[in-house]
Amino acid sequence: MTLKKGWRSPVDWEAVRADFAPDGAWRDVYVFDTSASDWQLFINMIRERRLPMRFFVDGEDAELPSDVMEIFALWEAHSPLLRLAVRGLDLNCHFFTEDQLELDLDPEMIDEHRVVELVDFIVSLGDLLKKDVVVTYENVPTAEIIRYVSTTGVVSVGRSHDS
Repeated sequence: MTLKKGWRSPVDWEAVRADFAPDGAWRDVYVFDTSASDWQLFINMIRERRLPMRFFVDGEDAELPSDVMEIFALWEAHSPLLRLAVRGLDLNCHFFTEDQLELDLDPEMIDEHRVVELVDFIVSLGDLLKKDVVVTYENVPTAEIIRYVSTTGVVSVGRSHDS
C-alpha cells in the first residue's frame, strides 16, 4: 500500500485515540456484502503487491492457495489464518464467511502515525472492491470508529457506538 503523493489522512488522531486505547479486545476491519469474486480480488491484491504475509492452517505454515474457494473449503475441517503486514500494521484474516471480509488488528499497534496507514489501507481496499469499509470494535460491526464510503471517497469518524 502506498500513500498518494501529498495525501493526508482525513482522520484526526485525537478524534479516535480513545477508540484505540488498549482494552483487551481487538478492532475489526469489515467489508460487508462480499462475494467470492471480491475475496479473490483481495487475495490477488496481496499477491500482486507482494504484501508481506504468512498463511497458516491449524497453526502450521502453509502455502496461500491461489483460489480463495480452496481457503473456504478448508473450513470444513481446518482453521485457516492469513497474517498480513501492511506498513507497520499486522492484520489477521480468518475467512469466517464468504459474504463478509473481516480482518482484525491489535489496537495497541495504532498510534498517530499508524492511523494514517490504517486509513490508507481501508481506502485502498474499498477502492479495490468498490465497497464501503469500516473499522469497528471487536465483533460489533455497528460500533464504527472509521468509515470509508467508496462511492464518494469520504473517510469519516463514526460514533454509532453501542458500548
